[in-house]
Amino acid sequence: VAARQRIDAVANAVAFGGGIRGAGSNEARATRVLDGDGLTGWRPAEDADTGDRWLELDLGRAVAADRVEFVFAREAPPFPLFDVLLSTGEPAVDLVANPIPGSLVYSTSERFRENGEHVVGIDLDLDSHPFVRVIRIDVLGELPLDLNAQLVEIHVLTVGDNLALDLPDKGGNIEIVIDIEDNYDVASLGNSLALADGDFSLWTEVRRINRLVDVISRMTLDLGAVYSVDLVRMVADFMRRPGQFRFNFESYEVQTSDGSLALDGTLIWHRQFAGRASRQNRDLGIANHPF
Repeated sequence: VAARQRIDAVANAVAFGGGIRGAGSNEARATRVLDGDGLTGWRPAEDADTGDRWLELDLGRAVAADRVEFVFAREAPPFPLFDVLLSTGEPAVDLVANPIPGSLVYSTSERFRENGEHVVGIDLDLDSHPFVRVIRIDVLGELPLDLNAQLVEIHVLTVGDNLALDLPDKGGNIEIVIDIEDNYDVASLGNSLALADGDFSLWTEVRRINRLVDVISRMTLDLGAVYSVDLVRMVADFMRRPGQFRFNFESYEVQTSDGSLALDGTLIWHRQFAGRASRQNRDLGIANHPF
């Protein structure tokens, strides 16, 4: 399985179950922004109400993106006024903090006014905007009279492939053992895989470890093959759920192995980090460990 840096997450969104999430009008043409053809695209219907001039793209998984680009047909004027909204896939919640099915929280928005450029984008900071899954464009004001004026491509540029996705299909595995020294409670594979599915739309107790006292636990991620890895990103509650900790590992270690075995048959591990969670980890809900 190839592992790539600097990829466009739109190119394989469909492979992860993504694609066009919806469009307020001209939905049959919306998939043209995914076909890689700069001559075909989408624009709202001429008679569409203002509230129906939108398109949403789902990447199929949350990605660590540092730029989102919109490309308009070069032979016609670009859309002069539009809003861009970005979501991690996080749903809105009701009064008792239960997810509302089908809803989305948009954590980032930007308005483009008097736009005359055919390629425009939003640059994202990986700390303050850690993930993107759904991209929405709301077209405002009057459309260009030229019917060739259309959005032809959307690009989401990311740091690279997430090797933790689709572990079973790649021969990998994830094991979580809670309270190693006493109960040795092994989480089921179905629950454990929820930690490596790229989906933040579900908020369930399987993603949390609850104990009344501090315990030593272990998470082991088997990628199924040996890769050259430059970043391990540990994600906690970056979505600011009410009453929840942001990053609740007090002290932890990160170790890696290439699969080599010691004389006793156990894996040889190399320690990449050992220490306490930082204030930044707690503020962001994320810990990045570059190699």
